[in-house]
Amino acid sequence: MKKLIFACLIIANYTVGSAQVVGRYGAGDITEYLNPIQSNRLFNETEKRIKVIDGTQYLFPSWQGIYEIYFHDKKKYVIENLNYNIKSQSLEFKIKNDSVFQFDSNKIDFIKNYLGKYKFYNINDNNQLCQELYMSNTMILLRGYAVKLVDEVINPMTKELISNARYEKKNRYFCKINENEITEIVLKRKQILKLFGDKMKEVEAYVSKSKLSYTSEKDLLQIFQYYDSI
Repeated sequence: MKKLIFACLIIANYTVGSAQVVGRYGAGDITEYLNPIQSNRLFNETEKRIKVIDGTQYLFPSWQGIYEIYFHDKKKYVIENLNYNIKSQSLEFKIKNDSVFQFDSNKIDFIKNYLGKYKFYNINDNNQLCQELYMSNTMILLRGYAVKLVDEVINPMTKELISNARYEKKNRYFCKINENEITEIVLKRKQILKLFGDKMKEVEAYVSKSKLSYTSEKDLLQIFQYYDSI
């Protein structure tokens, strides 16, 4: 208990210098949104050898950066040392190397950084952080994230390590059109065109004329913008 109180005091002191108020969002103690967790390590002890894991299960390449966090109660904080754990689907705040705190995602409205706006969406009863790529009155296009652990490769004859275990990250795409549920998109021609119903032929003609690719995120965004305009 004493360690927890001490950690919370550290956070409170930190936020005095790093949190700032913008617009109608008010100040407050950020500790009310945090729960302590154990730091996710990139190695595990197995027998007498350290099992090294290359890569990371975190979304952003670095913990260093400026992040704006907007809460449902109209409070906003501008902090550093933030990252999203794709594996556990949790937004985490690092005080130091061995002190990581987890935000309650149900209290977060959205977050922003230099890459864009991110929001937690409940997709198939799974609350996960997605980047909002396109938003309108009738359409939402989201980029979600997944990660898997690929095991190390060991030579069966010599027992020597060939390659380390590694985390592999991939993008997942979701959309919502009109009053339909949020559904995952497979970046294939047939799957995407099926979304557009009676406007499918018109969209297909536009894609062909504009020489767009159904597998390109940039082109996919353009396709959705065109559909939304007709």
